[in-house]
Amino acid sequence: MVTKNSLIVLVLLVVAALPMSAATGILDFRVRDSFTHHPIQAVIKGEGPQSFSTPTNAKGNTRINLPVGDYLLQISASGYSELRTHYLVENGKTTVGGAFLDPQTLPEEESRAILDPLLRTDYTLLHEYVVDAKTGDPISGVKVSFINAAMKYSNRFEWTFRALSTHTETGESGRRRNGYSDVRKARI
Repeated sequence: MVTKNSLIVLVLLVVAALPMSAATGILDFRVRDSFTHHPIQAVIKGEGPQSFSTPTNAKGNTRINLPVGDYLLQISASGYSELRTHYLVENGKTTVGGAFLDPQTLPEEESRAILDPLLRTDYTLLHEYVVDAKTGDPISGVKVSFINAAMKYSNRFEWTFRALSTHTETGESGRRRNGYSDVRKARI
């Protein structure tokens, strides 16, 4: 004869045997070169509620579903200094993260042989890379000019410049985009 207590015990055993759905979130991560901002194929190792190791794709991106919690990440790639950081993965949310790895050797375009001939007394050399804001992909052949540019600075090493930036960008569609305003502020 089945008693009430044995029925309760049976129900509790069945419920305990069912797999529990743990709270999860998504870590969406991208890795770039700190000088060129080009994507890097890297390996991301994580320690936290779940240990993992995942590579980034050719565009430096990876996306992984993880149990909720704090993760210590170790990002490494051949020819780059290793980086450690941490991220919190929250229930039902996508945590967007990223890292810039420092190359162990400078790219040729950052070498003194290339940059020194461009330096002139009483001028500031702005040497940067242009990347697509959505994909992070470098855009080649972009020319940036400053028209009516003005710069001011203070003795706190804070500077601001405002310029009308004009460039021509021709994409695969053949569409051209010309000129826009931009303001930048930086602390040195």
